[in-house]
Amino acid sequence: MAVTWKLWFTWSVAAYPTVALLGPDTPVPTKVGIAASIVLVGSLIGIVISPQKWRALWWLVSTALLISFVTDQHRLQPWAYQTAIYAIVFATLERRSAQRFLVLIGASVYIYSAMGKIDYQFLHTVGQDFLGVLATPLGGLPDGWELADRAKIAILFPATELLIGFGLLVPFTRRIAAIAVMGMHIVLLVILGPWGLNHSTGVLMWNLCLLVQAYLLFFQRPNASPSSPVTEPRKSLLWLNATLTACVTLAPLLERSGYWDHWLSWSLYSPHTSRLELDVHESAIGQLGPEIQPHVEPDTDGDRWHRLALDRWSLTDRGVPLYPQARYQLGLAVKIASRHGLRDDIRGRLRGVSNRWTGKRDEQRLLGLQELRAQAKSYWLSWP
Repeated sequence: MAVTWKLWFTWSVAAYPTVALLGPDTPVPTKVGIAASIVLVGSLIGIVISPQKWRALWWLVSTALLISFVTDQHRLQPWAYQTAIYAIVFATLERRSAQRFLVLIGASVYIYSAMGKIDYQFLHTVGQDFLGVLATPLGGLPDGWELADRAKIAILFPATELLIGFGLLVPFTRRIAAIAVMGMHIVLLVILGPWGLNHSTGVLMWNLCLLVQAYLLFFQRPNASPSSPVTEPRKSLLWLNATLTACVTLAPLLERSGYWDHWLSWSLYSPHTSRLELDVHESAIGQLGPEIQPHVEPDTDGDRWHRLALDRWSLTDRGVPLYPQARYQLGLAVKIASRHGLRDDIRGRLRGVSNRWTGKRDEQRLLGLQELRAQAKSYWLSWP
């Protein structure tokens, strides 16, 4: 939260619109989100000071995060979603009982992340970038290699991650897989760090946290000291956590069909996600505020329409990547158009999830605020 503070305390970036989870037309006071962030930080500080005494504060953590997500879906960062899930487990179970559920949830992150990368788009884009960074110390990839050949090598990234994920589920192989996970995150820190692809600090911090988690959750053996007797939790709490774990580990199966968000399905570093490409007409650029204009790209094809780089604006003003979901990006477009009086001088190209094997997408052209708003309201998560 410290390295992504702009996302949580929105008074410092009021120029960047907040989009509620129920759609862009849902009225949510900014103070509600800020209050939730303050409660969240205070609860975490209390937990750090006295983990056992303040275990009930984990309920506050989970509730504050839920309010944060509802008031601004940009806060549905993967690590924040993961924290909200873990908070419920921490609040209801002792360490040994909690570990059984956390192992399943933690391993599912790697399994679904790998499945998201066994995809044409990853193998031919981001996977190539990963290969390029790793090959740089060796003088780069051979010039004679075709893209298809490099894609066959890039598939080693998700294949290895998938093998590790299943290894974490098996007690016999768990510690070996944990060592592999820690090595994988060290490699990712090299690839994604300032010496590589230069991703945001929040992305790097989450990788560091997952590296530590791999040691604590998968490698370190639980303390079996007789001085710490194990108390069996109530059956109702076990059922609560079993239901939560089942939902979290099965919901990602709905991601490709559009019924569960990409990041909540651990679709990480995979560009197959749905998106909106937003353009503003040359005649309306002057209506945009000074905070947006630096992110208006030049007209490269002479049609007088300029691309608005939402991803760059998100990194600049919020300090985090743009939430990779067409629903959110449509809501953001509606907010921008409404705030700056744009009507027919804004347009979008809505691009669906890419085909796993061919990389092709369904596309829809949207002209003007009216069509953008109608499309935003077509999602089941929308305010009438």
